[in-house]
Amino acid sequence: GVNNGVAFNPPSTATYTDMSENVFAFNNSNASGGAVYLTNGDFELVNNTFYKNTAGNSAGGFNSQGGSSSSVLANNIFRQNTDAAGDGDFVCLSSSPILNNYLTGVSQFTDTLNLIGQDGLWMTADDGLKLKPVSSILNGGDNSMVKSAIDITGAARIQYALVDPGAYENENVVTRWYVSAAQDSISPDGTSWVTAFPKFQDGVDAAKTGDSVWVAH
Repeated sequence: GVNNGVAFNPPSTATYTDMSENVFAFNNSNASGGAVYLTNGDFELVNNTFYKNTAGNSAGGFNSQGGSSSSVLANNIFRQNTDAAGDGDFVCLSSSPILNNYLTGVSQFTDTLNLIGQDGLWMTADDGLKLKPVSSILNGGDNSMVKSAIDITGAARIQYALVDPGAYENENVVTRWYVSAAQDSISPDGTSWVTAFPKFQDGVDAAKTGDSVWVAH
């Protein structure tokens, strides 16, 4: 859902809600749950991306008033969702497992100025809310929670041992980082010798579990 008010608010008689591989961006509610509001029943919300949704009351992204230990909130990305009550990105009033969700304080996305991408089509590989190849949260999901064999674009899930959080699976993941004290690049990102980090700690900070950091002598 994009620019739609509350993107999803099922009837109070609903007993189960299953949502995965979705993007919720710039939605707004005068009440609670800027993108998704559930009043009843169990739920599974897995591998969704919530971006800049707002609520006039509680939880800018997702608000659940129901659920139980059978409900699951997993592998989601929440970024800059706001609410008047100060509850933040999501509220779950149940004992549901909350696993490998990311509330990113620093943008991990490819292009937040052009969410739809250069092709002008949603749900394609150039969407702006796809994670950067250098994102620190790539491969940060829980494989046991995956609901679909493909992501929102149709790309295969779990391409590098662990699933990516959010609605998009990234096929281009940086696993080797470069450090050179002689580097004078204006914008070092550590992805090559030409753009190597000038400090070893920069490489360590960028590396994920299983990555390598190469240092020039």
